[in-house]
Amino acid sequence: MRETKKLTISAMSVALSSVILMLSSFFGLMELTVGAVASMLVVFVLVEVKGVYPYLVWLATSVIAIFLFPSKTIGAGYFLLFGIYPIVKVYIEKLPHAVSLLLKVAYVSAVGAIFIFVSELVLGVPFFSDLPALDGALATLAKAGFVLLCYVAFFAYDMFISVMTRLYFLKLRDKIKRIL
Repeated sequence: MRETKKLTISAMSVALSSVILMLSSFFGLMELTVGAVASMLVVFVLVEVKGVYPYLVWLATSVIAIFLFPSKTIGAGYFLLFGIYPIVKVYIEKLPHAVSLLLKVAYVSAVGAIFIFVSELVLGVPFFSDLPALDGALATLAKAGFVLLCYVAFFAYDMFISVMTRLYFLKLRDKIKRIL
């Protein structure tokens, strides 16, 4: 594939990812879903174009989302998790399964810690703002439940990437190869 075609596919992926992420402005509760769907374009570029282009798609889409969208949350989420994770996943899954699982847990823990740090220390917004009304033990239990829910959501997202990539290879790749 020629460099012009690679650049064109990457630019179209950035544009489509940006449009998909913009949908989160209209449907605020669907930020996680929209981020996961937009990340599939990074997977597409990773599979078909390879090289530095998936990184460029991730970075360009992140910059557009952070600087041009009214909600900075989806831009930060795409930058820290949704956009880069499909690329990271390729490298992590080359390792033995136990190591891979540990690195995935470490990755999502680091992303969560960064979100809480930015929320509380940089922006001054308490991450668990509604919890002071709860009793001490109940607030701790609610925080632990939230963290557990985040891990469940992350591993669902991880499986989503795997299933959609498999679906792409089995059903769509031959059709798209003819176009490319």
